Amino acid sequence: SATEPTRDAVLIKEYGGIHIKNALTGEEQRELWRITKPRVADPANRATGFSNFFVSEKNGKGKRTPEFDAYGTMLFKVAAEELVKQMPSESECSAEPSYKRLHDIWTGKEAVQLDQIFGNYYRPDAKLMNHCDSDEILFTMSVALGDDCDFAIGKPTGRRGRMSERNGKEYNIRMKCGDAIFFDGGLVPHEVKRVIPDTAPAWWGKEKVEHGSRCVVIFREGAQDFYKNRLGAR
Repeated sequence: SATEPTRDAVLIKEYGGIHIKNALTGEEQRELWRITKPRVADPANRATGFSNFFVSEKNGKGKRTPEFDAYGTMLFKVAAEELVKQMPSESECSAEPSYKRLHDIWTGKEAVQLDQIFGNYYRPDAKLMNHCDSDEILFTMSVALGDDCDFAIGKPTGRRGRMSERNGKEYNIRMKCGDAIFFDGGLVPHEVKRVIPDTAPAWWGKEKVEHGSRCVVIFREGAQDFYKNRLGAR
């Protein structure tokens, strides 16, 4: 069998992001899709171009799903490990809330506290408009399955009166099947610019839900107060 691609991480320091290439092995990708697929609806008639699904609702509502929690916890720990390889200094990490969070997970000072697990299942023609999810910090792990997409973070949303929005330089990221990105989905603008059809691994074509092209599974911790974190970091 072919050798698995090596995991590699790119830090996006301006926004506290980490793009983890090959975060999941081929086997892990298929297993995550196996447990996700029963929750996914055909997106053919969706005005947005994608269907969405919820595994665990936010604020602890509803039951946890251990299989999904295990993936989310593992991926947060992988992100922490990859961060510390490149930024071992605690003081360097402490100036950035997202990196401080991962460093605290790495040292065992804090445990991963998954609050919400959900996702979107995209048609090949779908996009996701540039947006922020909150006025609070939301530590987010987004995992890609299926076809590649062009994902961007940092472009200003144009919304006025949002002191908390972290924007400026736009970073474009090619998210491939098995890639993950850790970032603050609350305050950092993000968008899916396009899906790139026929780029998925061979297994995807037989196992995907009809009319879909890519799936994203999102693991998220509870909201953190932006202003409190900012004051604490000074």
